[in-house]
Parts: sequence; C-alpha cells; structure tokens
Amino acid sequence: MTREQWFVTYTRVCAEDFLARKNAPSGDYVIAVYRTGRTRDGDGVPLGSIRIAYCPTSMADSTIG
Repeated sequence: MTREQWFVTYTRVCAEDFLARKNAPSGDYVIAVYRTGRTRDGDGVPLGSIRIAYCPTSMADSTIG
C-alpha cells in the first residue's frame, strides 16, 4: 500500500466513524486533514483532503478521488 493509499484509507475510516457518531446525513463530504501544533512550518500544516460519498445505511461507501 502506498503512502497516499494509506492516507486515503485511514482518513476515510476515521471520517466515517465520526460522521456515524454525529448522525450525519447522507451526502458528499470533503475531509481536510491538518497536523496541529507548532511545527517548523508554523502552527498547523495541511496534510491533504479527500472527498467521500457517505451513506449511513450502507458501509459500501466509495471514495471519490
């Protein structure tokens, strides 16, 4: 698994867990990931983002790029 594939997979699983706990409605969501805290690059570093099609009644959601 590449680093990018791992990022997408891990981000998606975490996002789906969060959306389920918040009883979020179905829809397309953009999930942005930041490294927080002070780093040599400043106070926060954007790591990337993904878009997911979330449907709480089906765990067969697909990542859309």
